Amino acid sequence: MSEQSAPQQRPTGAPAFRATTLRYGSHRLLMLAGTLDASAVAGLEAALLPLLQEEVRTPLIVDLEDAVDIADVVHPTLMEAARLAAERNVTMTFGCSSERLLQALRAMGALRFMSLWESTPDAVEAALTR
Repeated sequence: MSEQSAPQQRPTGAPAFRATTLRYGSHRLLMLAGTLDASAVAGLEAALLPLLQEEVRTPLIVDLEDAVDIADVVHPTLMEAARLAAERNVTMTFGCSSERLLQALRAMGALRFMSLWESTPDAVEAALTR
């Protein structure tokens, strides 16, 4: 298992955006935390898009469990990621149990949802085999 983290600084005192990538064998899990706003777009792109461009096309779970808010400004990045995933035949799933965040994601359209209650290899394995 390897881990990479990309913290972003926020001057406003709101929770900083953070992206952490975990690998469990061939499975990939991208955990997003903090506020996904204009200051997070570059970090989100840097964390998400390369995972979808890798040669190995393994399923990707984007876990929003620790995300505080999703601003409209990040929607184009998430939609581009969803488009790229579909184009490359990569299964991309958003995991989130917050109803407010789920509604924001649903408003974007054409995304598949599930709840990811714990970020463990067993939970990832179970989610991908549903």
